[in-house]
Amino acid sequence: MRMQEIDSSAIAAVGYDAEQQILRLTYRGGETYDYLDVPPEEFREFMSAPSRGICANKIIKPNYEYRKV
Repeated sequence: MRMQEIDSSAIAAVGYDAEQQILRLTYRGGETYDYLDVPPEEFREFMSAPSRGICANKIIKPNYEYRKV
């Protein structure tokens, strides 16, 4: 999965596989997680959020299963 660095105090890089609907987040601490079954519109909302860290904490983490990569 292609990752892109983002400007966030909490998240270092983001990747998204639209076919499998997997959102991959690498946090500043170095840990990487895949969030499963994240629809494309949720990914677009995440990427356009004023604070991606807050969006991850309030929308992504509580609503999608995840696995550590």
